[in-house]
Amino acid sequence: MSRSREIVRTATVCTYLFRHGETPTLPDGKREDRLTPRGERQAALAGMTHLKNLQVLGILSSGTRRSTETIRTACTAAGMEVPGVEVVAAIGFSWIDDQVPPCDFYAIERRLHEEYGGSRRVPIYAWLEAYPHAQATRGRLTEFLHHRAKQEFMEWPLHSMINLVGGSHGPTAATAALNTRETMGLDFADGIRYDVEVVRYDTDEIETKLVRSRVLTCPDCK
Repeated sequence: MSRSREIVRTATVCTYLFRHGETPTLPDGKREDRLTPRGERQAALAGMTHLKNLQVLGILSSGTRRSTETIRTACTAAGMEVPGVEVVAAIGFSWIDDQVPPCDFYAIERRLHEEYGGSRRVPIYAWLEAYPHAQATRGRLTEFLHHRAKQEFMEWPLHSMINLVGGSHGPTAATAALNTRETMGLDFADGIRYDVEVVRYDTDEIETKLVRSRVLTCPDCK
């Protein structure tokens, strides 16, 4: 009979992902890849509201200028130094256009906003049904959260709480939410926090589990 495993270490890896702040809208409905002055204020307010006094061990971006500007601004407003930002495609959605035929994301986004009374905070399950690539983005983001949690767990052996922050360029950053019916997609500078519990056993096996997801609303900037 095999003996039962014993837990030798546990930790929680918290990943905070923020949608970019407001950007200029082009005549065709698409967005410029930069923040407006209001978008900069939104990013700063999101940082002061949700990241103040947080010990952060990694700063990420989905790779666009607007997502990088957002997370830099948020972290700076929260009092952090930002020596560098790591680009991680999995926290955005542009990567999928290199693998499958692209769809008109902005047309889908406009239709969903109209269906929900003009709000950008559309339930994630509606995104999963309306956006053809949403399931793929959900799968890759979920895989990233587990893989990165394990990686950070091994890199920081004395930490029981590990925090990462990142900037994304789409509401799809919330597609990995545990409850897709109650979780809203992200408006400008909204965020979502994912908590992954990591357990190491005396057999050297490491297991991860996504245990919480919670939207972090950006206070309104007038």
